[in-house]
Amino acid sequence: MPARAAVASALGEHGARQIDHGVGHRVTRWRGAARLCYAGGMADLTGALEAIRAFVRDRAWEPFHDPKNLAMAVASEAGELVAELRWVASERADEATREPETHARLTDEAADVAITLLMFCDRAGIDLAAAIPRKLDKNALRYPILMPDEAPDLLLLPWAARRALDLAGRKVSLQAWQALPLEVRRRLAGLGSVAAVDLDAVRALVEGEAIGETIEAFVPPPGAPPGLDAPGWATLSLVAQHALHAYAARGKADRMRELYDAVMSSGESQSTK
Repeated sequence: MPARAAVASALGEHGARQIDHGVGHRVTRWRGAARLCYAGGMADLTGALEAIRAFVRDRAWEPFHDPKNLAMAVASEAGELVAELRWVASERADEATREPETHARLTDEAADVAITLLMFCDRAGIDLAAAIPRKLDKNALRYPILMPDEAPDLLLLPWAARRALDLAGRKVSLQAWQALPLEVRRRLAGLGSVAAVDLDAVRALVEGEAIGETIEAFVPPPGAPPGLDAPGWATLSLVAQHALHAYAARGKADRMRELYDAVMSSGESQSTK
């Protein structure tokens, strides 16, 4: 979103015009907050909050912004966003969002949702920047990517590839993984998907790309990890078993249990051994 349009959405057209003309000390504060917010885009939540707080404070709206009212406001603004696409067929929704007039309206509505959500989080004491990666981590446990065919682009490192790397005594960061050619990622995931992993092939692929570091190989012991009541253990794929042992070895018992429950409920327990 262009900075001018984003500021207009956050502060209103009148506030944006004031910023344009540089009028008064409030405008200076808004400009500074907006610069923090938009210099790096909306990814800078701290800058966004500074701009929003200044806007709310200058209008004395704080007494009306209790968590309940703000939560309802988030739902209301989300409803306005949905309304823009209510009568659009799903098969042409992508096309519709690229139409200039529709895109402009969606941009405004999306900004309203984001602004209201940030106000709610601010009032409720929620660190949204920290909450998002934590929730993604929880979601990864609820919807685990175990086998390579579950994620064709392989942007996230599937447990099949982690198994291959663990057994071969190699560690690859997510950044290094994503920098690998897709065919290499697929090859590593494929190697970790079978019972007998070709460790020499895994090491050759990693060393051939000049990535990763050598670590002690992690070879899980037979049977379920200590502390995991897993009556369905024998039905789990080797990849799922490896993932559960890896969490146990790292002392992450809660994640181990969550992953086990997710795998059993998803039917992955019937996957290829």
